[in-house]
Amino acid sequence: MPVLIDGYNLLFSYLLSHGELKQEREKMIVSLAELLKKAKKEATVVFDSHSPKTPATRGHFGSLEIIFTDQGEEADDYILRKIKASKRPALYLVVTGDKKLAERARRLLAKTISIKEWLQLTVKQAEKQALLEKEEREKPPSVAKPPPVQEKQVQERQEKKKPLSEEEYFLQAFEERYRQFEAVKKPEQAKQPRAVQKKKKPVPTRKAQEPRYASEEERWLNVFLRRMKNNE
Repeated sequence: MPVLIDGYNLLFSYLLSHGELKQEREKMIVSLAELLKKAKKEATVVFDSHSPKTPATRGHFGSLEIIFTDQGEEADDYILRKIKASKRPALYLVVTGDKKLAERARRLLAKTISIKEWLQLTVKQAEKQALLEKEEREKPPSVAKPPPVQEKQVQERQEKKKPLSEEEYFLQAFEERYRQFEAVKKPEQAKQPRAVQKKKKPVPTRKAQEPRYASEEERWLNVFLRRMKNNE
């Protein structure tokens, strides 16, 4: 929420001495910036132009933005113009003890608060932040927690602790016996020689065809000669 502070209204409300105006203003700026730093807040303080020949100026002191208005423009007019130019005027908070300025700001939908109330709230916020920082410094180092046990692992552990039923006992014994049988069977199979290949059946040879003869007499002559040769 943007905070717009009526600068001289704040200064004249809480002047602690009657010194030179410039020095008192600088003291107030330093104190205000320090308070905002402790409270982790930001704000804009607006002052009337300090010189008739000096144009509007803007500067920063930490998280405090400092505005000096242009010649002939009062701080009230600058604050109201800033609110009017905003698309969301309800977000603005005007800090002032000037009832007239507060009323005009509320007509523009901005929120207002008195200087005393705003200072009290800011001081409380600064004290709260200081306490939080102190607790953070004094906080013992955190010890890394072991990773949470997954639900599945917890279920498996619980199932292991449960006594086995008769059916589960025999099933477990059968599985163990089967694993042992397989472990013995595999080495024995490895020792056995490879299966002997089946002998191929001999392919029946075709009978040689008898040569063709020119005549029946030539064929019989050829048969007679073979028989005579076999009888020798």
